[in-house]
Amino acid sequence: MSTRGSCEALAHQIKSIKGTEFSFRNGIQRQHEMTDSVKQYGVDLQAESNEHKRLAMDRKHSISSMRQHLQSLKHNTSQDTRCLSRHSAARVGALVRVHRQHENVLLKNLSVLSNSKRVEEMVHTATLTYLRKKHRSLAEDVVMLRSHREVALHSLEMQLCAVDQERTSTLSDLTVLRQRRAADEVKERQLEEANAQECKRSQCRVAEFHKRNSAALEIQSLVRIFLQQKAHARAVAVDRKGRSKRMK
Repeated sequence: MSTRGSCEALAHQIKSIKGTEFSFRNGIQRQHEMTDSVKQYGVDLQAESNEHKRLAMDRKHSISSMRQHLQSLKHNTSQDTRCLSRHSAARVGALVRVHRQHENVLLKNLSVLSNSKRVEEMVHTATLTYLRKKHRSLAEDVVMLRSHREVALHSLEMQLCAVDQERTSTLSDLTVLRQRRAADEVKERQLEEANAQECKRSQCRVAEFHKRNSAALEIQSLVRIFLQQKAHARAVAVDRKGRSKRMK
């Protein structure tokens, strides 16, 4: 029973060591997933910044093309259409102002995005630094746990070998004891049989002795009766002889 309990305790310790290793592996996997998500967020932010830059360049090209169009209109118009050109210039100026205002808004948005990108890059750098430190510490912990696990497993294996040897020796002792017990039982059975036979023989001897004793007693009683009868017959004969002599 003690051997079985020690084996169950050793199996429970091995299961607990495997559970801690599995939890550490899950933690390392979650940290890898967080690192990948941060990298993907940086890539998406860079793509969005490039898109905003492209839109600003498109706006600038459209404004420059409109300016070129205005200059061509100025050169191609005549003095008679000066009012119309002024009106169109006012419209174009209004459009230019609108586009400039939109460009200023885009530039402000771009500056805000660049600032946010800078902040996110700083956060990303700090996060990567922290994750690398954490990864190193976890790797060291994993190495230490593996070494401890190997030492524990080695000690457990040694204990299991000792327990197996003890179990083997105990089984061999039990086998020897069982054989001795079987031999003792056989001897006891033989002794019982011999005692039973001896009892039977003694009973037969006693019965035969009783028979002989009873026969001897009968013979003695018969002899005693015969002797008594013989003595009585002699006494009667002597008495008869005495009587006959007296009568003579």
